[in-house]
Amino acid sequence: MDPTDLSDDQLDQLAQQLAGRLPTGTHGDRIVLSRRQALAVASGTVSLGALLGLGSDSALAQASADTSVGAVGAAGDDVDVYLDQLRDPGGDEVLNVDDTGAINAQPREWVFGSVSTERIGSGRHYAGAFDGADADARLDNALLEASDGDVIYLEKGSYTTNRTISKRVTLIGVADAAGDGAEVSGDWVAEAAYVTFEDIRFTGSVDLTGVGNQIRGGYHSSATVTVDADTVSIRGAYSLSVTFNSGTSTGIVDSCRDVSVTDNGSNTIGDI
Repeated sequence: MDPTDLSDDQLDQLAQQLAGRLPTGTHGDRIVLSRRQALAVASGTVSLGALLGLGSDSALAQASADTSVGAVGAAGDDVDVYLDQLRDPGGDEVLNVDDTGAINAQPREWVFGSVSTERIGSGRHYAGAFDGADADARLDNALLEASDGDVIYLEKGSYTTNRTISKRVTLIGVADAAGDGAEVSGDWVAEAAYVTFEDIRFTGSVDLTGVGNQIRGGYHSSATVTVDADTVSIRGAYSLSVTFNSGTSTGIVDSCRDVSVTDNGSNTIGDI
């Protein structure tokens, strides 16, 4: 078949069929980019100069953009697109291949919507990002937002309000390089089962009334802990006075320092 014998419509149809078969690279006055390369150029994750040898390495074509952003095909996908012009969602030109084969691109700045720091991950919250006049008020709002099983990171500061924890959450104190962090002088009650306090400095009283409650770590200041539930665990704590009430069992205190324990039940007292 002599291409010169074809009509313009026939040539257009032939070009459309051939476009999908062309490897990445320069073909006359046209450039073929893989989908990943197009995304890389548009987002600025790779320079145009790095793509001048477009078809020389198929692995480079697949690796030339961050695949974590957008659905741009699976690794090893060698399906390419025939790219003549690329526009952003607002209609502005981002990239254009002119008649000489030169690539003309406009620098782009991509702006994403704000992300709330209150929720720092699935089921994870930072109390300091919530509304409230002080640390106690912000923690109260964080607890209102939280669901059973969530983790709440406490901001550095003093917590003076008496509080009852009625959700199965983990509260973690965030300390600075000097070891200063969340300090609780109010009286706290862990009412829900499996509440965990981690690296929080208690200087008041703590009542553990939920099954499976835990205290992990923390440099306390002669705080008093009353246990009125089974399977309570206190590990890695410093300077506590712990009392297990009558009828409690399967609890444990271990790997602690300067901790006194009165066991009126059937619990395990290890290294204190």
